[in-house]
Amino acid sequence: AQKAAKKYGLKMLYGAELYMIDTKLDYIMNPAPIELTAATYVVFDFETTGLSPRYDRAIEFGAVKVEKGMLTKRIDILINPGSEHSLSDKISKITNIKNADLIGKPTFKEVALKILDFIGDAILVSHNAQFDISFLNSELERINKPKITNPVIDTLPLSRYLFPDARAHRLGALASRLEVDYDTVRAHRADYDAEVLNNVWQAMIAKLTANNRSLSHEDLVHLETKPELYKHLRPVHVIALAKDEIGMKDLFKLISLSNIEFLAEVPKIPREVLMQYREHLLLGSACFNGEVFDMSRTRNEEDLKKAVSFYDYIEIQPPENYSYLIHMGELASKNDLFTYLHDIIKVAKEMGKMVVATGDCHYANPSDKIYRDVYIMAKGVGGVNHPLAPYDRERIPPFENPNQHYRSTEEMLTEFQADNFISEEEAIQ
Repeated sequence: AQKAAKKYGLKMLYGAELYMIDTKLDYIMNPAPIELTAATYVVFDFETTGLSPRYDRAIEFGAVKVEKGMLTKRIDILINPGSEHSLSDKISKITNIKNADLIGKPTFKEVALKILDFIGDAILVSHNAQFDISFLNSELERINKPKITNPVIDTLPLSRYLFPDARAHRLGALASRLEVDYDTVRAHRADYDAEVLNNVWQAMIAKLTANNRSLSHEDLVHLETKPELYKHLRPVHVIALAKDEIGMKDLFKLISLSNIEFLAEVPKIPREVLMQYREHLLLGSACFNGEVFDMSRTRNEEDLKKAVSFYDYIEIQPPENYSYLIHMGELASKNDLFTYLHDIIKVAKEMGKMVVATGDCHYANPSDKIYRDVYIMAKGVGGVNHPLAPYDRERIPPFENPNQHYRSTEEMLTEFQADNFISEEEAIQ
């Protein structure tokens, strides 16, 4: 590679793709000095047209109110998302809600006061609160209402805290672990999930306050992360390039640490450890498994900006590289993909970050794809998936992962132009 770079007048950059984890989990939002055993809770769930708080809409709000440990109120509202937000077959299958069920139902604007009145000043409890609160705030913002300021508890990271050796932390898995009934047929409707989650949360309170331990909402900020928890934290991809010889040495240190101190199904590196060595490295946002792309399609613009701010440069890859997500049904169409990529470019430019066309190359020629497919689709010792295999390959036909061959800059830009993603002028820029 060194000889080839010299021959063609290129500067060689040495780097690695790392698997970064956040070891400080966000158990709560808006800390408040309220005793957990004496608090009033609203345990809630949203069903939505998709994952994006900016581009998708709520279709159902379900919640229960709990006062002094007693369930006192219930609410369930179907919400009309508008004619421009029809439900996909995938969403209808998950939620058992069909487009016909929402005809004639009130819009979010028409039910917002009812929802806010039900919530009041209670502590909000949600399983994956980052998603639900982001959706709620985005819906409120669209009708010129202020964001909620209630204290919030997220049972998803708390599940990781209480059961660090567990691999699955979906609501059904957590309910099973706490011996709470969970009907998979009725699941994924907001009212049912909210009621199950309340039963789960009451069991979690008992665990958190065992042995007469006094614990307030704000105390949950200080829960100590257990090292065994790292093993099952889902990593995001990040590219680290060495700026100089010191950076090369630091890169070797990071790779050693990831393979010794933080080895799991893949070598992982905590964000705070990466930060200790970043002075002589350039950090890139990586492929669709990076946090920037994920934030673009599942969070609001504020969260996207926060994610972009961490990196030295932002990567955009040819449309073909994201085709896996469309095959999986994670993205509805190429138009959705382009919307999220344009948002990334817009935010990156606003924040003064360089946007770079990268290839996510795994082999030199398109014809080499078959060899990698065979390699990563083969089961490992003990029947485990190869770490580079699609994370849920039971849902995707073999060999549908994207074509990740080497492309020149010109070839990548040509692909973008062919899909009308960028103009010729933008390609030149």
